[in-house]
Amino acid sequence: MSKEFIAACRKFGGRAASLVDARETYSSMSQEYRDFVPESVFTELMMEPSKGTFMMHDYEGGGVSGIKSGATQFAGVRVNMELEPVDIPIDCYCKPNLDRLPSLEAVLITRISPLHCLKNGVSEFDFFKMINEEMSLPSTCNGGYNSAGYDDVMSRSGFFANLLPVYDREWKDGNTRWDFYRVAMAYYALRPDGITWPEGKGDSPVSMKLEDIAAANDIVQENSHNAVDDVFAMIDVCRLFMRANRKLWDYLYINRTKAKVQSFVNHSLTQSQPLLYINPYAGASNRFTTVIMPLSCPLGDKNEVSFIDLRGDVDKLIKTPPNLVRELLFAKKEDLESSGEERPCLGKFKVNQIPLVIPFSVLRDEDSRERLGVNMSVLKGAIEKIQSNLSELECTTMEVYRNQQHGDDNPYVEDQVYSAGFPAKMDSDALLRIKNMTTDEIAQSPMSFYTPILNKLQDRLICLHSPEVAGEERMAEFKEECKVKLSSPKDERVTISEVKDGLSTHENSEHEHVKSLVADYREYLGWLEDALG
Repeated sequence: MSKEFIAACRKFGGRAASLVDARETYSSMSQEYRDFVPESVFTELMMEPSKGTFMMHDYEGGGVSGIKSGATQFAGVRVNMELEPVDIPIDCYCKPNLDRLPSLEAVLITRISPLHCLKNGVSEFDFFKMINEEMSLPSTCNGGYNSAGYDDVMSRSGFFANLLPVYDREWKDGNTRWDFYRVAMAYYALRPDGITWPEGKGDSPVSMKLEDIAAANDIVQENSHNAVDDVFAMIDVCRLFMRANRKLWDYLYINRTKAKVQSFVNHSLTQSQPLLYINPYAGASNRFTTVIMPLSCPLGDKNEVSFIDLRGDVDKLIKTPPNLVRELLFAKKEDLESSGEERPCLGKFKVNQIPLVIPFSVLRDEDSRERLGVNMSVLKGAIEKIQSNLSELECTTMEVYRNQQHGDDNPYVEDQVYSAGFPAKMDSDALLRIKNMTTDEIAQSPMSFYTPILNKLQDRLICLHSPEVAGEERMAEFKEECKVKLSSPKDERVTISEVKDGLSTHENSEHEHVKSLVADYREYLGWLEDALG
């Protein structure tokens, strides 16, 4: 991380610098910074800070769950609106915690062993503290590839577990988020020309994997599933999109916010106009698009919007009782296939989770509608049926989604980011102080929070990172808790026995890198077992 860049931004306090001041500040930057960022790029940003920047980032983790797996590596490159770097790249490893193990499968894919993180990483508290500071710089758009499904969850969970602001970097001081995975799908659906689209596997006509799009367009990526390489590949792929159709890029960027999405939904409801929903679950054969009609019925979460897929069987949805609609909607894919049933044409999204929803009017030309398989007469017929049966459909929708759980049911305190709720206002000052403290300082002068879960998180933080201050008795209890989590957990986290079985399977691998990773993991397990007694 370049502390000096953040210091330079804060020097001007968000106001536009003069050319003289910007040049003077640039000349005071380190040689490493000046070798990486041209003076013209730096001065232009300082003179027009309101244009903002992208924090292009990527995590590598110990598994597929952004909450339960834990982070192993973070990489980030801050770029301007033309995707030119304005700061030195970040590449940081996270020391593993005593109460969590990465899966062996994740280690073999990322080639990042817990031993490497132990020797080369920083504590999880310092790791997420640094990331939070970077992402919270005013006018930052935090962007990643499939970040809404993984990286954002990793950030929120890490911030929560370490008593850092969970959501501020998503909205405060002009900050926003963007997911370039959905941008890629929008280009494939709406303006595919100028981009070589890689073939998918099996019946899929296209692959939306970042490494596949990069390779198909001659973007060199030395090591996919390495956070640093993934970020530079993502930047180059985004430049590809921008060059192919700048107008679409700007349109999607302007309309990415919660306020814009809500305005589209409101207009759709008042004018009975459909929306185009770019949705990975719609499938490549539909070019990841769904034509939807939103409903106005409340679902218990003010950010949730329910909708009907106009290309689905609206007649069947109208005739099916709510309890059966619910059963089919949440059924497993294989159960639907074996029964010969189809999933009902009902769905929902959250306006605060950067869904890519745009007015149907973007499909002005017949070629676009034909490419997406849109039949206007079918859509009009579906809309008429919805309007004629609107009250019944809204009652069905509310019944289907009634009592749906919001949040998570994770048993461990550090994983309860979505179920814990928001801290009491009385805790605001204490949390602000913690953001500027070290773990030793927290341990020496712990806060007394009004929100009970914050006290539990603080206790875990002290035991993990300042064991000598926690005291022998408390550390003995904490180590016993860790042993239970790693041997017979209440959730699906990785156990020591599972890792040992996997290591035995791979120790005679013909691949040198696999044998090296296996040896590293064995050494780490030895260290961990010693640490836990």
